Amino acid sequence: MRASGLVYYNLNEKSKLNNLVYTVNPLPHSLLNFIFDFGSLQKEDEEKYIINTIKSILSKMQREKIIQNINKKELSSFTQDIFESICISHDFIREQYDKSSVSLREIRRFGIFFEYFIKYFKSINLGKNKNNMLYLMKSSLNMTIYLCYYLRINDKEYRKILAEKLSPIFKNEHTQKGNFTVFPESEMKTLTELMERDEGIALNRALKENLYTCYTCIQANIPLIIVGKPGTGKSLSFNILYNTLKGDTSKNEIFRDKGKLYRHYYQGSETSTSDGIKKVFDKARKDKLNKKKQGYNNFSFL
Repeated sequence: MRASGLVYYNLNEKSKLNNLVYTVNPLPHSLLNFIFDFGSLQKEDEEKYIINTIKSILSKMQREKIIQNINKKELSSFTQDIFESICISHDFIREQYDKSSVSLREIRRFGIFFEYFIKYFKSINLGKNKNNMLYLMKSSLNMTIYLCYYLRINDKEYRKILAEKLSPIFKNEHTQKGNFTVFPESEMKTLTELMERDEGIALNRALKENLYTCYTCIQANIPLIIVGKPGTGKSLSFNILYNTLKGDTSKNEIFRDKGKLYRHYYQGSETSTSDGIKKVFDKARKDKLNKKKQGYNNFSFL
């Protein structure tokens, strides 16, 4: 939290509040009788929830013909791969950071990303010479775990350790002997190099990650918050995407069917309120409805 500049920290102020993720004010005495500690899920219960949710996601995708031509044995083995990938990621992030760093909400996000990547890889004919649904699913799993868990980690050493833990699951021909990061980084490099940017702007790792994550979240309709100190490419990635996604007038034909991007600004400060932030979202929703009424169906908001 401190490394990203998200929290105020003063070494001269020796206060236990410095170690809190956020400050919680004491409850009034009149409410103390209404406090209940429901505890947290046991590991076994969480694992049951994860595996059942995974099965539900895959079953839905089969009904909708998103997943086809895969036998029961392959599907069972792949379900186990998803389960192990998620459990390894959850356990590692909790171990290195905090038990609240990940939750069961991640599984819902996983399902949205996974479905998006299956459809995306189908559209670009990934592995068309292999004619293998399992290949598409494994590639999509690789990208989804990379986006959901790997990219949220700041520390390079932690990333390396997590990649080593995950690599055995992705040991096949397109991950180069089981290197978890090879395929996602190749995909990220290919797409971000096609985006419009001014001469002299180098695509360093941070910028590529910001660009690719923003782009994917926009296409998959998933909210995203980028946290970082000034100079880490947050505004720059925003502007590059805005200049790239122009609908039918996009310079590169790859982006012409991805919709036109509209933006809504909100400058946060010490006087910011939740009502002020809510008004920006309300305005975006109204604009979205107005665009639909005008017959525009291909657009996104940032």
